[in-house]
Amino acid sequence: MTRSSGDGGMSPGGRVGARDGGMRPEGPGGGGGLPIDGALEGPSTPTMAQLDQAAVTGKLPLILGATWRPGHWDPTLRAMPILAAFARSGWEKVTLPPPDNAPKALAQDVAAMLDLVYMREDRMDELVAQSGEPARYWAQLFSMTPQSHPATWTLMSAAMAVAHMVCIHWKSVYNRPRPPQVYPALMPPIPVPPHPSYPSGHALHAHLIGLALAEACPAMAPACRTLAERLTVNRHIAGVHFPSDSEASQRLVHGVKGKGPSIWAKLLPVLQSEIWPGEPSPLAAARAEWSGASSGPPPKPEG
Repeated sequence: MTRSSGDGGMSPGGRVGARDGGMRPEGPGGGGGLPIDGALEGPSTPTMAQLDQAAVTGKLPLILGATWRPGHWDPTLRAMPILAAFARSGWEKVTLPPPDNAPKALAQDVAAMLDLVYMREDRMDELVAQSGEPARYWAQLFSMTPQSHPATWTLMSAAMAVAHMVCIHWKSVYNRPRPPQVYPALMPPIPVPPHPSYPSGHALHAHLIGLALAEACPAMAPACRTLAERLTVNRHIAGVHFPSDSEASQRLVHGVKGKGPSIWAKLLPVLQSEIWPGEPSPLAAARAEWSGASSGPPPKPEG
């Protein structure tokens, strides 16, 4: 590599100030190390003040017995061992038949979507916001944050990761075109996702997360079902998923008419198992965060 001139030119990952005017990688300790042209170079000479500070710092005691507690984890990363356990559950035995891409079936799907186009204006904010990950909607429903309910957030993240893996697997198997490819006049008002249509990832996420969170807080089960359905239908309104895409996702999650092999039947035992030695199962930990919640009668408007 050509040596930098002394004008302080920049290279990725380096810093200004090497004695030859070039750049040196800045490691965790700062300074020293290898310059980018490969020539060895030692650290700069420390000042007396730096030596005095080092002497004081070096006399501080070690903290023994420190532990990394569950609440210190980023819940989305803590969910990864749950995903790994699910991957060993035999989930691939939950099969999904191919989509019906015959003209008659596609015409029925598109007609059902056209019947919902009038709802776009009222739901536009939702359609745009739900283009990305759905976590914020579940967080709002449960009034939770990763800090306030770390175990519940871990549960939600695990269900989301499982849904993502399962849906991408089947999308890659069938490579179904998106609705606007079949019927361009649908003109979705949001970006069309850069992956195939079948099954619906949003529907799979919504129904699997809804089941997991309802297990953690049974009082919230009706609200979970309602939100899952709304997230699902909004993708039809937006014109980015056929209704049959969402039906396939619900089949994967729940089984056929709620029976037979399903992704939920594979995931639930994993959530009930000991993932982290000596700690409660993911589901037990999440339930503990909602131990005081119960359901009551619905509100009755006056009039």
